[in-house]
Formats: sequence, C-alpha cells, structure tokens
Amino acid sequence: VENSLSTPSRACLMTGLYSHQNGQRQLGKGIDTTKVFFSEILQQHGYQTGVVGKWHMQCEPKGFDYYHVLWDQGDYYNPDFITQTNDTIQRHGYITNLITDDAIDWMENKRDKEKPFCLLIHHKAIHRNWMADTCNLALYEDKEFTLPDNFFDDYEGRPAAAAQEMSVVKDMDMIYDLKMLRSDKNSRLKSLYEKFLGRMDEGQRAAWDKFYAPIIEDFYKQNLQGKELANWKFQRYMRDYMKTVKSLDDNVGRVLD
Repeated sequence: VENSLSTPSRACLMTGLYSHQNGQRQLGKGIDTTKVFFSEILQQHGYQTGVVGKWHMQCEPKGFDYYHVLWDQGDYYNPDFITQTNDTIQRHGYITNLITDDAIDWMENKRDKEKPFCLLIHHKAIHRNWMADTCNLALYEDKEFTLPDNFFDDYEGRPAAAAQEMSVVKDMDMIYDLKMLRSDKNSRLKSLYEKFLGRMDEGQRAAWDKFYAPIIEDFYKQNLQGKELANWKFQRYMRDYMKTVKSLDDNVGRVLD
C-alpha cells in the first residue's frame, strides 16, 4: 500500500488508489465512497466477500456480503463490534481471538461453499498500546532485547528526523504505553489507559494487576534515570510488544489450519 498510516493504508487497499485520489489522506473522515472498492468487483464476478476486525474508515463497509467490524480503533479487551444490522454489540474476550473466531466461523459455517470467497481479516494487533492477552503476560520477561545501534541517536543535521514523536525515550507514556499505573502518578494519557482497564471483567483485571503490580512497585523503587531509564523503557516496550505479536501469530496459525 502507499500510505503508512492505518486508515489511509486501508483506503489504498480497498480502492487501489493513492491517498490524494481516494480522499483518505489522514485518520478520521475522508474516504470518497463513490470510488469503487475491489470487494464490489469481486462480488460482480461471483465471489462471496467478508471483512472482520478493523475498518475505521467512517463509512459502511462496501461490497461485502458479510461484515463484523470493530467500533472505532477497537479495544484489546471486550471490544465493541458493528454488525450489518447497524447494531453495536460488545463481545467478551481478547480482541485477536475474537476476530479470528469470527473469521473461522464465517468460513466454516456461514459462507456458500459452492462459491469462491474473499475474506479480509483485519486485526487491531499489534497497534499501540500493546495490551497482551492474559495467558501471555508472563512471556519474555527473562528476555533481554538488544538495543538498536541508533537508539541514542542525536539526529544531528537531520531536523525532520529530530522532530518525530515516536521516540521510546521521549514520547512513550509511562502509564498508557508502559503500564506503570499508580494512583499518585500522572501522565498525559493516564485516563485513556484507565478507560481501557475499565473494560476488563473481574478475572481479566485480577490477572492483569497480579502481573503488573510487582513490576510497577519495583520500577518506582528503582527511580531510574538517563540511559538506564531509556533501556528499561525499551525492554518493557519490547516485552509487551512481543506478547501481543505472539497472540497474533497463534491466531494466524488457527486460520491457516
């Protein structure tokens, strides 16, 4: 695709057009719904079409015999889905599993098996803020990830690169991204993270707190600074990231099986 942002990327995929041609130049509104989606062409040629998971183009999925798509960006735990009857329903569970369940159910039980089909499986993972499934929380905690050679780059002579807001050291939110939630600590995105936690049921939240509580306590006790803090952030980020990838890998395997 021709755009690295998720929604414009999806618009390029659906239309086969560059962002300045399909109207979706950024996140939010923009897609020109008069443009033909490739799913419509497949329908015209006898295919059954479906899409499950992330959509986030602020228009109804077009050219699909079946869709079950996430509300907005989607939540890692107990997410809301939009159905073809325009209902918004909350489903219980972890998002990567739920999307896969829906995809497999459609392939095995809902499609016309006399017809060729095209099913788009759009996962939220591994989107920020990398909330792993509770069954994977303990993975990779003994793994030390190697820092990239340019991790401490000062971007000298490259003002555009220096202006980016994707730095692990500078821009990762201690609570939202790195999960270091404590009542006496604040961050710019703390309330959003608390909203995500609020979607969990009692068992999910208990497993989450049981895992992160000792990490949180140890982190604030250490009071790390400078490069030690930067390395800690990188390790915490990579472990959460890889746990989220693990679930995605497992679910891709389920679909292939």
